[in-house]
Amino acid sequence: MEELLKKAISGDKDALSLIFLYLQNDLYKIALYKTRNKEDALDAIQETIYITYANLKNIQSVNSFPNWIKKVLVNECYKILNKKNKTNTETVEVENLYELKDQRDISSIEKLESNIQFYELIKCLNDKEKTIMILYYINEYTTKEISKILEIKENTIKSIIKRGKNKIKNNLKGGNYD
Repeated sequence: MEELLKKAISGDKDALSLIFLYLQNDLYKIALYKTRNKEDALDAIQETIYITYANLKNIQSVNSFPNWIKKVLVNECYKILNKKNKTNTETVEVENLYELKDQRDISSIEKLESNIQFYELIKCLNDKEKTIMILYYINEYTTKEISKILEIKENTIKSIIKRGKNKIKNNLKGGNYD
């Protein structure tokens, strides 16, 4: 990857394409769980590719590139979600879940319902806390992996997870969670 990135920085477009092929699964997984929508995930990845291409010459450290691109992707997901929240106030209706039971097996429905419940629980958190909770609980990344992706100290990640859980508990009790 290091050699490919050096080639890409020097203008080799094929090398950049290979880098994206190498990272595509990780990028898609992060974007899909963050946006919860295939089209939005692909839009975020596309914008990330554009930003990467535009800033390729400015990359200082070859070693931090994978984490940098993931951070760019998370920021693009935020932009899409914020834009979507301003224009779209639709919510998932419970009745729609029961219509899906005819089309999917029960375990898929249970997983979907579980994810919807999770996203409802984390509504009280700020964007940074939500991202970390999603990476930790949904994507099942370790705190060390999240630390590398977001370029935040691992102990800070652990503190944010703990604080997020406390906010959720207080929110469920009806208390003040700030």
